Amino acid sequence: MSSSPIASRGWGMLIAVSARSKEARHIDRSTDKDTDVTKLALIGPDVELRLAKTVIGRMLLKAERTVRADNQVADIAIDVPAVSAKHCVISCDVGASSGGGPETYTVTIMDRSSRHGLLVNKIRLLPHEGRVLHDGDLITLPFVMDYVFKVCGDGGGLGIDPRNKPLVAQAKGATTLKVERAEVAKTAAKAQYRAAKFALAVARAQLMAEKSAAAGTSAAETAAAGDGSGVTGAGPSVLVKLEAASTTIAGAGVVPGGDSSSAAAAAAAAFAFASLPPPPLPLPLS
Repeated sequence: MSSSPIASRGWGMLIAVSARSKEARHIDRSTDKDTDVTKLALIGPDVELRLAKTVIGRMLLKAERTVRADNQVADIAIDVPAVSAKHCVISCDVGASSGGGPETYTVTIMDRSSRHGLLVNKIRLLPHEGRVLHDGDLITLPFVMDYVFKVCGDGGGLGIDPRNKPLVAQAKGATTLKVERAEVAKTAAKAQYRAAKFALAVARAQLMAEKSAAAGTSAAETAAAGDGSGVTGAGPSVLVKLEAASTTIAGAGVVPGGDSSSAAAAAAAAFAFASLPPPPLPLPLS
């Protein structure tokens, strides 16, 4: 259920900037839920935000798909089939300011499990994921329907200032983005470590096979096959694979069960897993 109007005119706008969004038309039921939807004129392309919480979605049609359905579920119903019935919701939370200045506010947008997704500044939101909106952010509906979010100069009669709260929200968003990127990097490093660990296990199996094949040779031939690495009977190809896997693990620098570790500890843990002594590396681990 949408909130009551917070102003006689919109406090914000979604300004169409792409060819497809400029072609799109919609009906606005924000301030009038009683009027017959079949009598509401199609307007656009820009979308005016009037409610504290505005649901944006697709204009529903009856079964024959020639007449608008009576039970429209979106406040802004866009006449584009690719848009979900309840695609996203934009909320404006207003709070009192300190020192008697302009009221502070935070604008957020959330994907309502839309079928084709929602992008903010070219980054796709997860279902039910909320994101703080700043004046000038780019919102993309399917497909390539780009809108620029703008706060009205007087905040739709709320007294909010586009230069006020968004600065705080932007700092908060930047911190959140930094944490998200750190988590992604950490996950990638762990994946790299696991891949290198698997490569070591494969190299170990190949080493055991070569040792078994060499068991029938004479002791002198077996000793001659060694190259002083401490792994008797290991062929050069296996040692190269072991060195490559060890170097990869050193670069990952992550050991399962901990946030981070030195490259030396990472390599040692991997070789302990493979039950092999570390072969000599071409470069010292740092």
